[in-house]
Amino acid sequence: MSSSIGILAYGSLINDPGDEIEHLIVDRKNCLTPFPIEYARTSRSRHGAPTLVPVELNGARVNAVILVLEGGTSLAEAKNMLWRRETRQKDKTKIYRELPNPGPDTVQVKSINNFEGIGQVLYTQIRQNISPLIPQVLSMQAIQSILSAAGDQGLDGVRYLLNAKNNGIVTPLSAAYEAEILKQTGSHSLTEAIAILDAERNEHLSTASDWETFEKQLKEIADLVGEYGLNKTLEVYPMGDTPIAEYHKKHFKLFTANVHAGWKQAQKKILAHLLLLENETDGLKDKIRTAKSSPEKRAVKNQKKRLATIEIEERMLRHLIDTIAWSMIGGQLYIARRLFQGTEGEKRLMKTNIASVVAAADKYNENEADFALITDLSAYIQTGDLLIMKAGKGLEVVEVKEGEVNHRILHVLDDLMAKEKTMEEVIGEFKGDPKALEQLERNLKQYEKTLSTLEILKNDKGEDEQGRQVNIITPKEETPLFDDRLAVMYDKLQENGTWAYENIDGCLHIGMYKGQFRAGGHIILEGLAKQHGGPYFLVDYVSILKSLHKPLFVLPFPREFIFDLMFTRVKLYFVVEVEAFMKLFSDYGMTAEWMSTKETMRLKEKYKLDELFTMAKRGIKLTHDETKHVSYLHHGIFNRLYFEHIYPSYVAYSQLYSFKSAANNEMPGE
Repeated sequence: MSSSIGILAYGSLINDPGDEIEHLIVDRKNCLTPFPIEYARTSRSRHGAPTLVPVELNGARVNAVILVLEGGTSLAEAKNMLWRRETRQKDKTKIYRELPNPGPDTVQVKSINNFEGIGQVLYTQIRQNISPLIPQVLSMQAIQSILSAAGDQGLDGVRYLLNAKNNGIVTPLSAAYEAEILKQTGSHSLTEAIAILDAERNEHLSTASDWETFEKQLKEIADLVGEYGLNKTLEVYPMGDTPIAEYHKKHFKLFTANVHAGWKQAQKKILAHLLLLENETDGLKDKIRTAKSSPEKRAVKNQKKRLATIEIEERMLRHLIDTIAWSMIGGQLYIARRLFQGTEGEKRLMKTNIASVVAAADKYNENEADFALITDLSAYIQTGDLLIMKAGKGLEVVEVKEGEVNHRILHVLDDLMAKEKTMEEVIGEFKGDPKALEQLERNLKQYEKTLSTLEILKNDKGEDEQGRQVNIITPKEETPLFDDRLAVMYDKLQENGTWAYENIDGCLHIGMYKGQFRAGGHIILEGLAKQHGGPYFLVDYVSILKSLHKPLFVLPFPREFIFDLMFTRVKLYFVVEVEAFMKLFSDYGMTAEWMSTKETMRLKEKYKLDELFTMAKRGIKLTHDETKHVSYLHHGIFNRLYFEHIYPSYVAYSQLYSFKSAANNEMPGE
């Protein structure tokens, strides 16, 4: 057998070697792969489904088959056939050529001498491109592939996994990968999952666009975030005529567990989606950057469009996580502000310790009464790795660290916080390790921020990151919202099908548009503000997706209408007449006036007030008529009008609380 040639098959090649190779096979010899294998590579021909490839880290030696070829087959011919099979080449004149510098997507044909009694055993090698390797990502990729044309052709990832399982191929991720598919499809076997997903593809997605598909997936996740908990509880205990508050109190424990169960499922789906979108983004950016030929350059325009769409999809997914966070913090904006650290730049999951954080979250989430939110999935939470709601203990912020040095630092910080060691003792332990000392200093600053945030959340007072005293003031009266006016606008829009308009306190114009008015409605709304000649600005409400204010999903609208807003089938605009708003302060013993450009610039430089509201480089000064204390209007005050739906007159009145804080030399919370 020393002169024989074989092909090592450890994936789809076992059952489908292709016509060229099939008729040359004279024997099949079972063996184990001589190298570790894992589902670590997406396949273009399988619409991004995970496939088995050799890996350097993790993985395992798996069951394989050597396809022994008939005598007389040359080594070059065998390499050509194997390469054509793996690259789906139909042209039989194409031949394999070894490249001196193979790229990340290059299929290489390798050879092992005298393996399992076969003289030359060929196999293909291509680099891993799935990272991080976690079951949620693999299952999402497999499900998406079966819902595509690959599913029609039987080339999807779910069938690939089933075939591998039937061939006795088991990797470290196989079981968890399969379990995630079964969980996401609500099935008991991969065969059942295939039937369910085939039916879904044929019934709903045969002619649907990717955007429609994404909206459908988003709605399913939104239902897990919003309706799942109550619906599951109602299945056990029908509400009947019981008032909602009484029902909630009576079945609080079960209701909470069901709500958390929905959140946990939603979080896993969102994580998988975001990781897939990051992978796709990286691939598109590489193509745009390396485009050289004319066809490649012509494709760049569409690739850039797709990147823009991906950014919107990511924003929507994170908005659902923020909807969960909003519920966790009880809808308190001041808490949301404290969880946001002001760090600029996009969140990149694959550049974090996401696998460790996911593992930690899963551990906490084993308790049905608790919920651990992965903060990197949020659009704005920048404090800690996990925001945890624990039964009877309120909110906790947890940092997840990996690596020996980090674990050592965590133990030292625990000793420091428990006052078992002094700062001098701690620094002394790291004196001989400058890098570790530098890392310790970074962690100390991070811990300091986290502790100050937790102090404010727990006691409604404390110091912010700039060392300023913060005092959260709770007004004595209920905050008046104009949500009911928005509900009336919705009814009007449903009646006429084109527009609805409302004016609040003479300074806030609201327009709701669909159909023929959707594209130009904002022009009409701005025209109303222009009539008075003063400065104004317009806000497109969909920008809520970029903010840390109350999410779209808590608006007083039906679910379908919220998705109409999110996907811009309906446009909601707010126009603020600034000077009309400024006049409201005089009703409560305050004077609002424009500052000069020089005064504004000096103020921003002196106090680093990046949040200061300005128009034409001029800020607005607010003076309490009796005490002569001075304050300044910032963006947050205006955000309360259109993102929080607080009456402008009450926003003006509430600044009296700020002056009360100023009298005590405190920085007021919002």
